[in-house]
Amino acid sequence: MLEGMAHSQGYALYDAFLKRELKGLVDVLRDCPSVKLPLSKLFEVCPRLQPRYYSISSASGTHPSSLHVTCSVVRKDVTKKRKFEGVCSGYLSRLAVGDSVRCFTRSTAFKLPSERSTPVILVGAGAGIAPLRAMMMELDHVRSAGAKIGQVMLIFGCRRKDEDYIYEDEVLEWSRNGTLSHVINAFSREVCDATLNPKPPQ
Repeated sequence: MLEGMAHSQGYALYDAFLKRELKGLVDVLRDCPSVKLPLSKLFEVCPRLQPRYYSISSASGTHPSSLHVTCSVVRKDVTKKRKFEGVCSGYLSRLAVGDSVRCFTRSTAFKLPSERSTPVILVGAGAGIAPLRAMMMELDHVRSAGAKIGQVMLIFGCRRKDEDYIYEDEVLEWSRNGTLSHVINAFSREVCDATLNPKPPQ
């Protein structure tokens, strides 16, 4: 099995055995008992777990001593017997209030203009609404403090309004209080459903 996957023509076997079933190193060792790997060697071949990067979804002006992370928990039934769970998202979902997490922050070029009166178009097309929420929260904080902000347009898409529009209440409030000037939503699955299952004529 392993020799076949290592062959130059073994991609199809690799895809079927590992990639489609989302198997990790432990799964491979379990399914290939002929591999006798001492624990010391196992630590040598195990790759170091890489950090997971999430956009901060809160503004420091509103929450100076904390930060918010918007994370989708990855869980999938691979087979009737096997379930796959994201390493980091699964870990975060099991934390209790008061637990500690090791984390760090880093700078990004994805930020608001320094002049808050500059008009802004926020587009969440696939990357999610997390960083956009942080920006809208910051602009709302500036506006509520009496400063002038420019017109702000939010263009946000997700699959379904009742499943993925997770900050709808906040977006509606920012629309009412003047932080957001325009909101354009696109719910892709609802459009598909309407196209594939048109309503019968009245």
